[in-house]
Amino acid sequence: MVKHMFFFIVLAGILTNPYAHPLSEKYYPENDPVVSKKIEQWRDLKFGLLMHWGPYSQWGIVESWSICSEDEGWTKKDFKQVNLQSQDIRMGEIVKKARAKQPGLIVVDRAVEGPHQNYLTPENHVPEKMLPYPWESCIIMGGGWSYSFNPEFKSSRELIHMLVDIVSKGGNLLLNIGPSPEGTWYDEAYVRLEEMGKWMDVNGEAIYHSRPVSPYKEDRVCLTKQKDGTVYAVYLGREDE
Repeated sequence: MVKHMFFFIVLAGILTNPYAHPLSEKYYPENDPVVSKKIEQWRDLKFGLLMHWGPYSQWGIVESWSICSEDEGWTKKDFKQVNLQSQDIRMGEIVKKARAKQPGLIVVDRAVEGPHQNYLTPENHVPEKMLPYPWESCIIMGGGWSYSFNPEFKSSRELIHMLVDIVSKGGNLLLNIGPSPEGTWYDEAYVRLEEMGKWMDVNGEAIYHSRPVSPYKEDRVCLTKQKDGTVYAVYLGREDE
């Protein structure tokens, strides 16, 4: 019999939603068992870093599309908006060839709904509810996707709360930090990661390898569950607590 244990972790706010790409509600489950295994291993990680190096959202640089909501002002002024997401690039053929070289390869065709979205990617947004499929929120730590001058960084407390909120709803957090031309970060970015790491050193068992468990989130309490049945409750404390 599996022994069920319940842990209560106290934390001492949560996030913003600028420039979010729309999230499809339709998910196509993967039929390849090798890919499915890789997806579950990816879900175990829970936290990753992304670095956009160079001008963001320009032709051929960093992203596969050039018109993004954060650039809408200048694109309206200088360029004609074209929907590139309907282009047929024969993704099925690309995936087949890639997986012949690397079995189990995870594929995320972010902008096109279909079988080549092994996980979904709400951008700069955390869903309000638990999502019953693999997903990852791509979140900017501060400034923009690429290097920004004098960015305002999210606090360590806000980032930790965000991570817990995402994990309790079944997702992963991909945190973006835009590097300088020299490849460095602002000091605040290093501090945020260090403080998140210290919290994870103590409370990581409630995060890594976990899965969502009903009722997922109640008011300021988030729940997670380990594969052995252990349930964790993480309290997202207010600033004055």
